[in-house]
Amino acid sequence: MFSTKMFVVFVAVCICVTQSIRFGMGKVPCPDGEVGYTCDCGEKICLYGQSCNDGQCSGDPKPSSEFEEFEIDEEEK
Repeated sequence: MFSTKMFVVFVAVCICVTQSIRFGMGKVPCPDGEVGYTCDCGEKICLYGQSCNDGQCSGDPKPSSEFEEFEIDEEEK
């Protein structure tokens, strides 16, 4: 019926689709206010940490992972 190999392939495809939507390869509409992922703001693409208001992205993008933030903190010392 449903082999282990097919189950692993199914799970891998689900993970890939979820990640592509989350990181902006799919069109994900931005909610109001600051967002924690890349999203579609009208005709613009807002980056992690920006806000979407009336089709415009505002604010400075932030590093998208804790690892990048840690590296930035280490360089400042």
